[in-house]
Amino acid sequence: DGDLMLARGFSFFSAMISQISDNVDHFSHTIIVSVKGNDVRTTESYVGDGVKNYEIHYALKNENVRLIVLRPKDSALGKLAAVAALGAGDRRLLYDYQMNFDDDSQMSCVEVPSYSYKNASQGKVKIPITPDDLETDPRFDLILEWQDARLIRDERQKDAVVREMLRWLNDLHYKFYDSPKAYAGMYVLLPLRQTPFW
Repeated sequence: DGDLMLARGFSFFSAMISQISDNVDHFSHTIIVSVKGNDVRTTESYVGDGVKNYEIHYALKNENVRLIVLRPKDSALGKLAAVAALGAGDRRLLYDYQMNFDDDSQMSCVEVPSYSYKNASQGKVKIPITPDDLETDPRFDLILEWQDARLIRDERQKDAVVREMLRWLNDLHYKFYDSPKAYAGMYVLLPLRQTPFW
């Protein structure tokens, strides 16, 4: 209970997430794990879906390039954090598009573990938000690392493309303009995805 999984997806969206912050990272998603007997669940937050609880099989069947599992050294705190995470998933909070880390009414994937450990310790334990800082946090032990060697080169190439695009935007002041397809996706399809009819 309370294990953290750091994942790196296969898509350009995962590459963008891992490269967009000041702390460039090899991971794009954080997950907290809860165990009750043989029932293993994850609590995650996805763009468009928000915070939900899933069976472990759902987390593992995503197209991941790399996955690590971190176990809390304080197992009692980990169990309480897992309970807090399940509670957040049961409330089905919205995704935090604003990345407001001080507001727990909406959460991105990186906020779920941080909220869970903060809640479990009554605010005494604050774990890092970014996956690269979590990976090296001394309060956790690395217990598993898996990577799909077939996809590593592709992941690195996507990272290079995204880094260069971000450099163009930041250093060379490039601008992207919406096409009719992008406009339809943003203002028609995305709002539809957030309804029960999708």
